[in-house]
Amino acid sequence: MRPVRHVMSVVGDRIPVMLCSADSNVGRVRELTELAGDLGGLPMVTPPYVSEITDEQIIAFFQAMSPLSKTGLLVYNAPGVGITLSPDLLERLADIPQAVGVKQGDLAAGAIDRLANRLGGRLRLFCASDLAFLGPMMAGFDGISSTNSCALPELILDTFRALERGDAKTARELHRIWYDFRALARRHGQPQTVKAAMNLRGFDGGFVRPPLCDVSPTAQAEIAAVLKTLATTPQAKLSLAA
Repeated sequence: MRPVRHVMSVVGDRIPVMLCSADSNVGRVRELTELAGDLGGLPMVTPPYVSEITDEQIIAFFQAMSPLSKTGLLVYNAPGVGITLSPDLLERLADIPQAVGVKQGDLAAGAIDRLANRLGGRLRLFCASDLAFLGPMMAGFDGISSTNSCALPELILDTFRALERGDAKTARELHRIWYDFRALARRHGQPQTVKAAMNLRGFDGGFVRPPLCDVSPTAQAEIAAVLKTLATTPQAKLSLAA
């Protein structure tokens, strides 16, 4: 709970903040969801981390969590950490009065197309990965959840702004520039790669928490080489620490 309180104390009410309230302990989910809403943030809730759960039980879970937050609830569809919510189920969850958005981690083209056209305008839709966000944004999603912008804020923000303007050509060209970085993130782990890149750029990236491990010296050298190349690419607008 300390990170949640710290973030909200720094940000205040200047911008909307999405706060993850996922946990394997349902009691903990309740506490975090209520805290996020009380502090003015928007809690992101995943389905329970259990096996053999039915759609009806998932809906009941979200219905039980939703009233706890004063600010509404964002349904977090995170296939990498648990159950994948189908488009059918997401449409049903969208009917919960307190549901205000979906953070979509299933980036299959069919799922993105359906959500954009069935839920767009009803809920705010966010692509859960900046490794492949051009498609969802062009389909009509409202925004992205970006891990890599912690390391490459200039480049990813410019790409997002281009999409907002409807300039698909510029967005595509900017997205292509940092492909080698994305390849490293997929190989070495996204949090690990991003934190290493932040530290190399002079940002306070710190280190990852167990069970994750920080990247090896060899991987760090690979990341440094990619950053050096990006720094020589004018469109990236990226500078390195002295």
